[in-house]
Amino acid sequence: MTTVTSDRRTEIVDAAARLFFARGFGGTSIQDVADDVGILKGSLYHHIDAKDDLLVAVIDEVHDAAMARLAEAEDRDGAVVDRLVWFLRDHAAYNCRHVARIGVYFRDFEHLTGERRTRVAADRRAYDRFVRTTIEAGQAQGEIPSGLDARLTANAVLGMTNWVYQWFDPSTHDADAVADGLAVLAREMLTGGRP
Repeated sequence: MTTVTSDRRTEIVDAAARLFFARGFGGTSIQDVADDVGILKGSLYHHIDAKDDLLVAVIDEVHDAAMARLAEAEDRDGAVVDRLVWFLRDHAAYNCRHVARIGVYFRDFEHLTGERRTRVAADRRAYDRFVRTTIEAGQAQGEIPSGLDARLTANAVLGMTNWVYQWFDPSTHDADAVADGLAVLAREMLTGGRP
């Protein structure tokens, strides 16, 4: 891909994210992106080689942010439940603030191919594994009830934080309030209501 100025690249990727979220990757053309940015279609090709480059840019932004937050969560000290709830709250807040990108990440991932798809899929599994193994560690330490199925619980808490892109509306919801509320629900699920 041709190097572009940071501002122009951001503008193009922002437009692609909005359009892919609204119309889907398959329903968005290069012409749509060019029109949204206000440049000629041919000029857009000075910045990208193909529409796929835009999808990769959107997914990579989300993916890179997710992996950075995962590394931060892994390095945190404190009780297992507190670390996991911090991670889930942070995850929910990010998702609320980046609804279009998160929607593209989850809905249009299937359009990635080859090494790009393999890399993102492997890191998605690492994200899921972190939540599951942290739940298992909490169970081993007595912070999380041993009767909970760790895989099912991990899927449940990640599902509720991932799914916000389907309903979150910044004009009617506050990202921090939603993240705080989901963190409370996650703590209740993880501890069975114990303090």
